[in-house]
Amino acid sequence: MSTESLPPADRRPTDPSDFAWIEALFDRVVELAPAARQQALAEACQHRPDLQAELEALLAAHDRLASADTDGDDEGGRLPPAIAVGARVGAYRLIERIGEGGMGEVFRAERADGVFASEVAVKVTRSSLAGHDLLRRFQVERQILASLNHPNIVTLLDGGATSTGQAYLIMEYVDGVPVTQYCRAHSLRLDQRLRLFLAVCEGVHFAHQHAVVHRDLKPANVLVGADGVPKVVDFGIAKLLDDPTGTGVTTVGITPGPLTPNYASPEQLRGLPVTTSTDLYALGVILYELVAGVRPYDTQGQTLDRMLEIVLHTEPPRPSASTADDSSPLPYERTRLRGDIDAIVLKAMHKDPAHRYTSAAELARDITRYLEGDPILARSPSTGYVLRRLAARHKALVAVTSLAVVAIVAALGAALWQRQVARREQLRAEQRFLEVRHLANSLIFKIHDAVLPLAGSTPVRRTIVNEALGYLERLAAESSNDVTLRLELAAAYRQLGAILGAPQEANLGDRAGALRLYERAREMLVPLVNRKADYDVFAALVSADNTLATLYLQKGGSDHAIRDAREAVDSAGLFRASHPQDPRGPSLVARASFTLAFILPPAEARPVWEETLRLYEHELSLHPSDPEAPRNVALVGKYLGAILETAGDFPAARAHYDRSLQLDEQRLRAAPTDPRVRFDAAISFSNLASTTEQLGDLDTAAALFERSLALRRSLVAADPLNVQARNRLAYLLARLASFNLKRNLVTALAYGKEAIEVQQQVLDKTGDRRARSDLGFAWLQVGLVQERTGAHSAACSAFQKAVKLYEGGSEVMGTSDQAAQAAEMARGCAARPPF
Repeated sequence: MSTESLPPADRRPTDPSDFAWIEALFDRVVELAPAARQQALAEACQHRPDLQAELEALLAAHDRLASADTDGDDEGGRLPPAIAVGARVGAYRLIERIGEGGMGEVFRAERADGVFASEVAVKVTRSSLAGHDLLRRFQVERQILASLNHPNIVTLLDGGATSTGQAYLIMEYVDGVPVTQYCRAHSLRLDQRLRLFLAVCEGVHFAHQHAVVHRDLKPANVLVGADGVPKVVDFGIAKLLDDPTGTGVTTVGITPGPLTPNYASPEQLRGLPVTTSTDLYALGVILYELVAGVRPYDTQGQTLDRMLEIVLHTEPPRPSASTADDSSPLPYERTRLRGDIDAIVLKAMHKDPAHRYTSAAELARDITRYLEGDPILARSPSTGYVLRRLAARHKALVAVTSLAVVAIVAALGAALWQRQVARREQLRAEQRFLEVRHLANSLIFKIHDAVLPLAGSTPVRRTIVNEALGYLERLAAESSNDVTLRLELAAAYRQLGAILGAPQEANLGDRAGALRLYERAREMLVPLVNRKADYDVFAALVSADNTLATLYLQKGGSDHAIRDAREAVDSAGLFRASHPQDPRGPSLVARASFTLAFILPPAEARPVWEETLRLYEHELSLHPSDPEAPRNVALVGKYLGAILETAGDFPAARAHYDRSLQLDEQRLRAAPTDPRVRFDAAISFSNLASTTEQLGDLDTAAALFERSLALRRSLVAADPLNVQARNRLAYLLARLASFNLKRNLVTALAYGKEAIEVQQQVLDKTGDRRARSDLGFAWLQVGLVQERTGAHSAACSAFQKAVKLYEGGSEVMGTSDQAAQAAEMARGCAARPPF
């Protein structure tokens, strides 16, 4: 990714926990006069001059943008004039301004085309969308709102753009007030406030079920109308946990997304990934304010250090012990909050997400238990506690007769039994989840890795794919708020994709299946990537993008291939830049660069290969005992040698091939039965044979070719369903046909025909363009042999087949000369008079 997005070297990088404070202070001072603004900044930032400089830069940029309305351009276009009351947006006329935020303004509007009467809310961006992130943010808001159809969520009706380029959303108009204000104005009793809050939980849970997290829940975003129905509004900052479009749209800028410090969770202020648990925390704060009449703590006007200390480390007082607000007394005794309500609120607001409620529905169920007099899950189920709850629920029976004791004891036993059953069911569900997780990991990694080195293991690996996929899909449905699980799932999808059809691995030839699984892995990983993500996240994403690039290249999608390869390089570069002390950064960059070099045309690829080789040689010097280090150097040497060989620099190519073979022979001596090591050595032998042939030493070349052929035949014999091994065997057979054109035509023809037979099987299985080009090469060699033996008709037929095959795989590196030769021979046949 571009280094322009990184902080300058002479400045201290802004910590994610600073973001919310920066945004809150910006909003507080932006409208002040210059002198008052500077004084406010100096007081708030007295211990963080670096953040004061950050804010001053932001304010200066804001001022420049504001002045551009009349004096400047917005990236080449004039900023549009502000939308005014009375203007028409779509089919609606703006009546009055009812709110504004960071993205734009909100108006009450009415239908203006006379089709029917309707009153709506219209949100309009403040400036032109051209050159800004606003369009992407509005597209996200529109997409999210359109998917959320629930009585407690504001409904999206329409959307579009004005003639001046300002995006707008037309939404259901809620003529209401914030939920806290509504409760105060109507002096709602405790049970009424809780039932109102239950409806809010229903709306939030519905959004979570659709993979949407609000991220800025607060009373101002929960409006209650005259009908008493609460509606959650403003999903403009929500984030789709699983973007169904695959676009991965995210909001970019200085902050990780709009938030309100008084209601922001500790993990938000730390800059950690936002999950449904983040909304659970905000719901807890709202519930606290609803039942206690005051906030658990107030960060307004606090310095950054003090605000972080409050939210991250200070435990809020119990609602029953909170300081009363005399200006709006509660219509019930605060002591009623003691016990159950305290426990429910503090569980929802727990600083550790793992100790909060698992969902808004679970929070609602505990409130319902309280309202119905049942024991709640937020408290330990002691006999005394349950007895008190049941006695409170059955007051009439207790007062009338001692028979109530029997009833209460019976009810107590039933309640305890029911709670124990619920607990057991929850534990069983958790245990089942862990068992499925363990089984999937065992199948995909332990068992797969155990059978991989065995001869003939490909059918077994296919069985592993079929069994493990079912487990994976069950786990994926529950993975949205578990970073570790998403990483595990991504690794599992990549492993299964490799078995199905990953290049450079023993595979089953199912390229489409492999693409689907690697794309699924990428979907799991993209939401986890940010500057604070650890190495495992970046490494997994780089690996997925690398393989996707190679798969798309094989299917003929060079644009997709280059896109994914460059994204891998960007991700690796971001990790290296944001984790400069991590020694794995250069290796990650090398892995990404390797794939990009493989995808690029040879002329562009050579400098990338040379830089990749430098990085891998350095890794080998640091970690000589790492089995991957020599393999990486050898692989790059092979590809760099191929470019030099194609350019005609055979001595330089031979030097690289010789170095690769030395490394692969060392690996082969250490692991003589490992299929991957045997495959790598087979390639090295044939590469060195090719340049040796070009340099005129045909006997040495023949011996090297035979070593390679023996290894390739053994790999196919050991694992007949290994498509990669069959493809490379067929290619070498065709290469030997070409080599023996100079030595023995009978041997050449035999090799060529065997190459065609084996390569046709590969093409029938995979359908990819590499196999088409390789089959074209085999037919070309057979045609050349037949031409020399006088079988002109058969030769012409072979040349024509080669031409058709090359047309379907002509973009494969190194095949242009072969394709041209086949075309020339075919034209010669057409010009030859018939006999």
